[in-house]
Amino acid sequence: MELTREELNEFGRQAAEKARSEAQAAGLPFSYGQKGRVFREYPDGRKFEVLRSKRKFSVRGNC
Repeated sequence: MELTREELNEFGRQAAEKARSEAQAAGLPFSYGQKGRVFREYPDGRKFEVLRSKRKFSVRGNC
């Protein structure tokens, strides 16, 4: 059985939503991409942009 692009996108969306819910329930932060940027969101609602330099990752202020 071959899936359409729309079906693959829907499965991906559902998997991401489930992972986010499970992370929140466990009190863990989760990371996601949005418009070419990466963010980390914590269960208490704090949201930070994750920045990447040549050697390391860092987190920039509350978004």
